[in-house]
Amino acid sequence: MKGNLHVRFLGGPWAGNSPGPPGDRTDVRSAQSGNHVADRSPNRIHERQHFYKYVTAEVASIVLSNRTLRWSSPTVFNDPFDVEPELRLGFSQEELNRALQLEVARRIEEGDSNVGHPAMKALIGLIDRSGPEARRANAQALRDTPNPITNGQAASMALLRETWRDIVSKMRVLCLSERNDATSMWNHYSDGYRGVVLEFEVLDEIDSCFLCARAVTYSDSPPRLAMLGEWVDCIISGDEARWVSLFTEYQYTKTTDWAYEKEWRVVLPLQSGEPGSHSDFPFHERELTRVFLGPSIDAPERNDILSLLKLGLEHVRIYETTRSTGDNRFSFSKLGAGSRAV
Repeated sequence: MKGNLHVRFLGGPWAGNSPGPPGDRTDVRSAQSGNHVADRSPNRIHERQHFYKYVTAEVASIVLSNRTLRWSSPTVFNDPFDVEPELRLGFSQEELNRALQLEVARRIEEGDSNVGHPAMKALIGLIDRSGPEARRANAQALRDTPNPITNGQAASMALLRETWRDIVSKMRVLCLSERNDATSMWNHYSDGYRGVVLEFEVLDEIDSCFLCARAVTYSDSPPRLAMLGEWVDCIISGDEARWVSLFTEYQYTKTTDWAYEKEWRVVLPLQSGEPGSHSDFPFHERELTRVFLGPSIDAPERNDILSLLKLGLEHVRIYETTRSTGDNRFSFSKLGAGSRAV
């Protein structure tokens, strides 16, 4: 796939629209574009200026050679609870039906016809014209007589589950981190410290896809697709944007076991005809700004990466990563022009 990615998902249902977490932010007004200050893109939804990608040395060579990043389907994520293809609702269809019935009864009794659902709006409006006594009687009758699930309601829920499975199968996610010094990340994703961390800059002037990155939130329990009350509100409101919001939150929630990753994501709906569980999409060469070589990287892989950075990526700064034994942290030192190979 060629060209800028942002035209495929900005403003769409999976783009998200939430600011990132507080702290460690760089004012985008100070981001330089050549000799002038870049204007803020209207597509930017956060204030971060850099993201990091942990990769093996082999993958780093592929990224540098092809100028592409791999976006994955959630079906191959290493967390089995992360964007599951089966909806985790946390309530039964009977419970949803009863909660909806009680909320409609409340609105009938109060004469509240401020709903978006056409049938409910018409029903409440009709009863409201009958006066307060009729409203109370109808509301109480509705509370006293639970309605069974209709064939139409059952079919709608089945369609919702089927639609979500289809959405997940056609989703591509780019996973990033807000930090480059996480020991566990170097170990798990950068081949036991033998790999590389790539730094990407969020460039407003080229409509970088990173402008749409959204922070993952972490919860003590596996993510669920909203609470019962939120579903009731969405059904009654008839507001499509609220439905989109429910599904969006589900894509950016993980359990606290993964909080160390400090993950951010860009989610992309796949175009039809793109098979498999991965897609390799191009990035602008200017977005790649720094490469951190792992503390245990093998000499052949190191030299291969340094050679690739001389092929049109000379602007990329290269850093050696070392273990700082005093405070159990990594330290990074910039390579000089005369010490790029061993």
